[in-house]
Amino acid sequence: MNEVIGLDRLLAPTLYSVLFISFFSLILGAMNGNVFKYSIIFGICLIALYCFGYFYPVSLTWGFHFLGLLPNYFFVMYLFGSVLYLLFIFTKTGEHFVVKSARFMERRPWKFLSLVTGVFLVATVLFKVKAPLLGDGFFLVRNFSEAFRGISPLDLRNEPLATYYYYGFTLVFGTSTFEGFLRAFWIAGGVSGIAFLVCSFFIVRNLLVDATTQLITFLFVCTASYMQLFFGYVESYSIVLTVISLYLLCSILYLKQKVQFIWLALCFFLACVLHYLSVLLLPSLFYLMVHEWKERGIKQILVGTLLIATGVSIILLLAEFSIENLHAYVPHKHYLTVEESTEVFEAYSQAYTLFSMYHLTDWFNLFILLCPAPLFIIGLSLFKWKTIAWKSSVIVFLLFLIVPFILFTFIAKYDLGAAKDWDIAATFFPPIVLFACFIFFHAEIVESKKIALILLGISVLNSTMWFTLNARTDSAIARVKVLMDPRNVSHLGHYATSLHLAMYYHQTGNHSPAIDIWKEFSKKYPLDRRGYLNILQNINTVNNHDYKEMKEVYESWVRIDSASRQTIEGFSKFCIEAGNYYFEHDQPAQAKVFYHRATELTPQFARAFNNLGSVYAVQESTAHAITYFLRAIELDSAYADAYYNLGNAYYDSHEKALAKKYYEKAAHLGNSFAQESLKESQ
Repeated sequence: MNEVIGLDRLLAPTLYSVLFISFFSLILGAMNGNVFKYSIIFGICLIALYCFGYFYPVSLTWGFHFLGLLPNYFFVMYLFGSVLYLLFIFTKTGEHFVVKSARFMERRPWKFLSLVTGVFLVATVLFKVKAPLLGDGFFLVRNFSEAFRGISPLDLRNEPLATYYYYGFTLVFGTSTFEGFLRAFWIAGGVSGIAFLVCSFFIVRNLLVDATTQLITFLFVCTASYMQLFFGYVESYSIVLTVISLYLLCSILYLKQKVQFIWLALCFFLACVLHYLSVLLLPSLFYLMVHEWKERGIKQILVGTLLIATGVSIILLLAEFSIENLHAYVPHKHYLTVEESTEVFEAYSQAYTLFSMYHLTDWFNLFILLCPAPLFIIGLSLFKWKTIAWKSSVIVFLLFLIVPFILFTFIAKYDLGAAKDWDIAATFFPPIVLFACFIFFHAEIVESKKIALILLGISVLNSTMWFTLNARTDSAIARVKVLMDPRNVSHLGHYATSLHLAMYYHQTGNHSPAIDIWKEFSKKYPLDRRGYLNILQNINTVNNHDYKEMKEVYESWVRIDSASRQTIEGFSKFCIEAGNYYFEHDQPAQAKVFYHRATELTPQFARAFNNLGSVYAVQESTAHAITYFLRAIELDSAYADAYYNLGNAYYDSHEKALAKKYYEKAAHLGNSFAQESLKESQ
């Protein structure tokens, strides 16, 4: 990996420039030549891109580096599968199979849908997420666990209804263990996934006429990388994706004059309550409102508006009109700034600026992960501009839906980094896929179906590699570690990712690796005290009394942050605690080391001198003991224990008058041992 990291610095300015130029070169070539030939070249380029990711599995290739994090035989299988599929499509057998499947879908839709659902359920088992490290799932698991036990309230964040959806599954299954929470999310994702398949099926049935194009479009929609959300993904986005698809279905049916406008308002409200980001659907709803007003008047619009207003009022009433109960406050902005910010929280939460090469790199990776083929066929369709009915209500509606979302993906700041927060954007990608297929199959492109099938097969292979990686614990962990790069992940993202990874290790009972995670974090952010505190906490978890290793951590911390009084005092208190442990376990030499260090760190800390004196007293070095007891009393004239210990030292030195004097002082200050000693001497 060291050689890779060295070359890694050249990736951003070179690789993505090549990708950008190649993409448009292929589009321009297709405009002026054989579309089919250039489509095959693009498909081969996609395969080559994944092969490139195999050799360079770094943070800047996160949208296609999966083969590099899987065992080597997956790379061979990928190449073999790609060649085999291309050969299959070019044969008459392949063409016959597709036509036959399309006829089956057209003539026996329910049997077809049942078969697809069965395949999906098998996929949820095969590709079930093993390590929930993709997003912010550990926050949900912890919050659900605490809410389940009545320790804290359910945190609705910015997705109230989605939170209740998943929390409901944990209640139904009586979840109390980490594995139980994973199972509950897996089942909840499977249920929402089946609903997504049903919605997508009826969308393509109403969107396109030809059976083969319906099948191809349906497969494009239901095999893209965002399907990962349904495979046990521990986050709340699978149900959001499903309800957005429901909104799409109702909108298409509305434009086909099969449902009334009120259903659109209901779906929009439901999507927004599931996750506030669904407000990006609003421009498309406004377009449909204008369409309704022109076609049928204002009645249904008023009813829909009243429905939304009533729903909002009920939610506010349930939340006691406290916005704080329905909103997760963060001290930083949710969008990228054009220039580097001098504000503390902005600098903490932002890895790069809006027009940084690393931001563009992340943006390209997001689209490469989720819809490279649909983007290409959109490009192919554009050169047949005149053959597409751009004034079609379906196309205009989809554009009003897609454009705000694409703008959002460009300006959004991802707290965990785009590679881990990909799920936020993923819920809006099915409309892009639908839009691409719709205009492509209306663009009168020669051999459009074969082109689409070639790109579909390659896309399915790529998605399968993504699903496989997340279904393997070792590969998923390796990917998370690769993604922790300061160039495209903020300080906040590093801390959250380190925390998630450490929590995973703890949940699986493998505590030791968590120490290395926090050590790596502290190397990158040496002034962040949380890194050192987590190292110490994790060392304490692995070995409750490994004070020597903990002292080394403190020493390195103090060397870096010597100006922090809080750090110095924390180290000193730790030394007292460690010294006490060794003193109580008859290891005075070890205790002396820690007590001495405490006196060096905090020369005004009376307790450190008193305890150090106690060690010397045990070692029968009475003169040294008296010196340290006197120093403790000098620092704190009301320190009863120091007076008592000093009395003992003088007593051992056969200076009973002085001993009595200090016993009396200690007894006066409330020391019970001194009081007993005075009673015995009377």
